[in-house]
This record gives sequence, structure tokens and C-alpha cells, in this order.
Amino acid sequence: LKAGRNFDLLTGIDLTIASNQQLVHKYFDDHNVLVAVMAPICTPFGPMGRHNRTQYPNAWQRSYDIAGPIAQFCGRLALQQLKRGRHFLCEQPHPSDLWKEEPWPEVLKFASVASVIYDRCMAQLILTSNPDKGMSVKKTSSITTSHPSLREPFRNLRCNNKHQHAEMNGRKQQLKECELWTWDE
Repeated sequence: LKAGRNFDLLTGIDLTIASNQQLVHKYFDDHNVLVAVMAPICTPFGPMGRHNRTQYPNAWQRSYDIAGPIAQFCGRLALQQLKRGRHFLCEQPHPSDLWKEEPWPEVLKFASVASVIYDRCMAQLILTSNPDKGMSVKKTSSITTSHPSLREPFRNLRCNNKHQHAEMNGRKQQLKECELWTWDE
């Protein structure tokens, strides 16, 4: 197996643009991609998104206007993979309202699709900037996949509370560091 292309802003692909979404769908068809690995923007869907939706509705709407189309695109890509007998992996914070976005409810009806919940501190999510440098972050997330072997590495990664966690106080640098997957993930 080999890795294929990466489709995100860092590689010059804006997934809010319909023509770029079509490019990705075509790439997946043309290259028979076995597994789509996805982590759609979680800002309006995660636990803080729920809070922001009621407390700061205008800010929440701005974040949803960007993230909503990408969430829906990822759902369509997952559906495309399933219908062709291929697979996907999607990471989100837990809990997440992403699964309410169309066509994710349809994706979740497939018998092969299931999730595993894990704590990112157990996958070595550690802050690298002061004043919390070296502190673990207990950020509960989920991996939703279409194949058990894609979920297996995340099983048994619930926090054992044998280490100290950084107090997440919403500082921009803390949040930025939590956007990145660790090497363990």
C-alpha cells in the first residue's frame, strides 16, 4: 500500500470550492483509493460549538458557514467509498454534531460503520508551548470508520488518569496545538 494525495489548504485545495470537491471525488474513483482519512473542521460541531451556538450565535454561524460544506463533502466522500466497497476513517471530538449533517446519518446506517471513543492524552497529545509545555491534554475524540481494523488502534485509549493534564482555558495557542494529530494517532 502507498499513501495518495493530501487534499487540504496546506496543499492548495480549498474544499469549500465545488470544483475542488469534484476533483477529489474523481481522484478517489480514478485511483481506487482504499481508505479516505478525514478530519473535517470541528469548530461548530464539537462541545464548544454547542456552547457557542447559544452564547455567540453570530460567531457560530460564521464557523458553520465554512465547516458545514466541508462536513457534508466528507459525508459524501464516505458514502462514495462505502458504495464502492472501500473504506473511510473520520476523526472528530466527542461528542460531535457532525453526524447530524447530511449525508452522515445515511453513512452511519451502514452495518460496517462504527465508532470508538478515545482520549487524546493516551495518544500522546502533549502541549509544546509555555506555560503548559509537556502537559498532556485530555481531549476526548472519536474515530468513526467503515472497517474494524481501522478502529482497533484506538481501542483501550481511554485515559487512565495516571498523569496530569493541562487545564484547557481556551488560549489560542493551546487550541491550535490540539488541532494537529499526534504521531501516535
